[in-house]
Amino acid sequence: MHVTVTFVGVLGRLIHEGSFEVVLPGEATCRDLMAEIRNRFGESLPEPLWDCEANKFKEPIFALVNGSPVDSLGLFLKDGDDVKFLTLVAGG
Repeated sequence: MHVTVTFVGVLGRLIHEGSFEVVLPGEATCRDLMAEIRNRFGESLPEPLWDCEANKFKEPIFALVNGSPVDSLGLFLKDGDDVKFLTLVAGG
């Protein structure tokens, strides 16, 4: 299956990647996608934003699949899904 991944804003600048396509097995989950991101970017993942032990982004990074928040890394992905990783920013 093909999934489009986009790192939005400052995250994309830190990793030096904006948007790319990933090929995953048919029954892939968000957890599998995180493993692929780790394999692809490894040392480029900023330690303050990436949890090496849990193999996922730390808060304040969150993910949207087709515009809906990801509540669980066990969420199954489908061919053609659009996954965006964003950084929460607040200000006033």
